[in-house]
Amino acid sequence: MSRWSKRAIMVFAALAAPTIWAATASAGSSHFQVKGKEAIAEFAVFDALICDDGSTRSMQTHFSIRSSEVLIKMQGQMTTTLRTDVTVSSFNPCTFEQSFSSGVFFGGDLPMNALESATLAGHFVLEDGKVLDLNLTLTGSDQISNGRRMERRNSGNALVMTRTVGTSRSAVISGTATFDGRVIPASQMADTSASLVRNTSGEIIVIQGGK
Repeated sequence: MSRWSKRAIMVFAALAAPTIWAATASAGSSHFQVKGKEAIAEFAVFDALICDDGSTRSMQTHFSIRSSEVLIKMQGQMTTTLRTDVTVSSFNPCTFEQSFSSGVFFGGDLPMNALESATLAGHFVLEDGKVLDLNLTLTGSDQISNGRRMERRNSGNALVMTRTVGTSRSAVISGTATFDGRVIPASQMADTSASLVRNTSGEIIVIQGGK
């Protein structure tokens, strides 16, 4: 009978890089913590498709980018770096096929002026080989809010508990993104959602044990 092991890991996100999971398995526990700047940008692009039956349907491609400063402690060594999570997904309404591209990246810079503005820029080669180039500016657009958030969820073979404390502000997106050779200016981005954050957060992951 399977059981939840007592091994607990403080991490920034449930989907860590494979090398981090490998280190966790051998070292027993690692500590990951978001502590500092964070910028989040989401937007969609809509394209009109002509299906084989002659009908015209709209296909949405959704982009999500989250870039955060993280503090990592493994085997007594502490490292501060930038982690960027990228996902791109779409659904073809003609063929009913879904496309999903993603990647987790460490390193780079996140220039931010308090919660006034931030720059999301970089060259990201996703797991399926597609490339996303970003040159986005996020500009604060409303009042700054303070808050706490607790969350509990299952992710594969792990129980994930998240705690976040910090300040945040909604933002507007300007600039361009280039995906798989296609240039997407801000004027073509729909359903945009962005925020600037300064926080301290962490997750406890309890990994499911064997028999």
